[in-house]
Amino acid sequence: MTEEEQKQQGAGMEDAAPQTRTEQPADESSHEESHPTGEIETGTDQPDPTPTATEPPPESTGRTGTLISLLAVLLAIAAATMSGYLWWQTMEGKSAAKRAAAEVKDDTKELRKDVKDLSKKLKDSKTRGDDEHQQLDGRIDELTRMSPRLKAAEQAIDTLSGSALSARQAWLEAEAEYLMQIANTRLRLAQDVETSVAALEAADERLRGLDQPRLLEVRDLLAAEIQTLRALPKLDTQGVALKLGALATEVDRFPLNNALPEKDQDGSASPEGEAGWERAKAVVSGALKDMVSVRRAEEAVVPLLAATDEFLMRRNLELQLLTARLAALKADSANYEQSLADAKRWLREYFDTEDTAVTAAIDAITMLETEQVALAVPDISGSLDLLRQLTIRGE
Repeated sequence: MTEEEQKQQGAGMEDAAPQTRTEQPADESSHEESHPTGEIETGTDQPDPTPTATEPPPESTGRTGTLISLLAVLLAIAAATMSGYLWWQTMEGKSAAKRAAAEVKDDTKELRKDVKDLSKKLKDSKTRGDDEHQQLDGRIDELTRMSPRLKAAEQAIDTLSGSALSARQAWLEAEAEYLMQIANTRLRLAQDVETSVAALEAADERLRGLDQPRLLEVRDLLAAEIQTLRALPKLDTQGVALKLGALATEVDRFPLNNALPEKDQDGSASPEGEAGWERAKAVVSGALKDMVSVRRAEEAVVPLLAATDEFLMRRNLELQLLTARLAALKADSANYEQSLADAKRWLREYFDTEDTAVTAAIDAITMLETEQVALAVPDISGSLDLLRQLTIRGE
């Protein structure tokens, strides 16, 4: 019986139950009508309206059947549901068991493959291990045989390292000594303070690399000498030399105060149209005028200069200026001052001091006389002498 049929049967029984309940009031009304006075007729022909105790009423019998039918339907539905659930569970269990069996089978295959690979690797490793063990034994034997030679080589290396270290120290000390000698030479001969400071700093760097306590006193002297040189005033020697060079190039523009007029320097050439006797007369007259000259001697007589003398005067002034320039570059204070004084005196005596160019040149020379071109250089040979003493003693 399907679930739909059971539902239809239950609906038919529910329809039959109301009909039974509606028929009972009709019997009661007919019974009341037959006995309006409330008297009960007795006789053998009429049955007893009161039911006996052994016979159930029709209404109770219908209700009981309905309940039994509903219970049967419900039990059938529950049984069908339980059966379907159990069947579904059984099928799911079978599917899961199949999947688990397949997975176990695959895992077993992989494990067997891994075990096979591991066995092969283990075998190969064992073979390689045996080979490496043999090689290691051979190397140990070889090292054992080479041990005496290795010890001898180590001793030789230690000896060479000591020699190399001593050679390096000696080389650095020689470099420091050479640099300090350069500093002394440049300071004494050229008063080159910057080069001397750089050389002393380089020497100190070499000694610092040695890191020896016996050289600390030398480094102390170097530090003091470097500080002394840095405290010296800085000279503008290049500026002085450039100014003197510029003055030397302007000498040809300075006018002389006793130069001959241009007509006298060029000679009194006669015109082309003059006759021979007239030219001779002019020459004789000029010669007589040059031989005899009458002047008043109220002022100092300054002889007039010819063109050749003028050239020599300018070259002499130029030479004085260039000599002062060279003395400045050589830090020769005596020649520098003497050359400037001679140049100034030459300008005042032989050149026109009323000319602005000459006056400007004299002022420039006066300013250059105040420039300092030489220094009172200090003695920086103390560190060099001490280093040489330590080197000789071999300390």
